[in-house]
Amino acid sequence: EGGLNIHHVNGIVIGEGVIIGKNLNIFQQVTIGKKESGYPVIGDDVTIYPGAKVIGNIKIGNNSIIGANSVVNKDVAEGKVVAGVPARDISKK
Repeated sequence: EGGLNIHHVNGIVIGEGVIIGKNLNIFQQVTIGKKESGYPVIGDDVTIYPGAKVIGNIKIGNNSIIGANSVVNKDVAEGKVVAGVPARDISKK
């Protein structure tokens, strides 16, 4: 169980202190990295679409989706869909 699924290897940056859960799906041009005090913690079954930036001492909840070209600098709750700059919850209610 577990795994890391990289759909397109081009331009992916993952910082050395990032913690990644099981079954991360990641696309091209994604950056997951440090800002000031820490690195992100990525939960299980997360998908990060092309061009997204996930930065800082934040948590991305299990079963979350990060939209293309989003900038995520705050926690994302479990099961949420976020998009935009800065990213905000666009989950259907």
